[in-house]
Amino acid sequence: MASRLHKQANALRVITQQYDDAWRPTMHVFLKNMSTELDTEKVAGLGAWAYVGQDHHGMYWYDLKTLASAAEIKQSLQPIVGDNVSVSIVSWLGLAPIGFV
Repeated sequence: MASRLHKQANALRVITQQYDDAWRPTMHVFLKNMSTELDTEKVAGLGAWAYVGQDHHGMYWYDLKTLASAAEIKQSLQPIVGDNVSVSIVSWLGLAPIGFV
């Protein structure tokens, strides 16, 4: 019974796009060559953003709780951050893409 209710609740979340208090995978987003912090309001539709940190060389990193794929995230971010910014995403499984440094 609990499993059936859980599936129904998940289906309703997808239909209504209401994910408050629902578990979503966390994607780790790294933006290289940024001059300022990302305006997460512009990409709020992707999910819940959390600023993690930055270094002194223009690298910013964020955690994003989302159901979007890494490709969808990158496709949404690139027009906002510009072509000179490198977008790298480490999946919620902790697996970095090939060639990630």
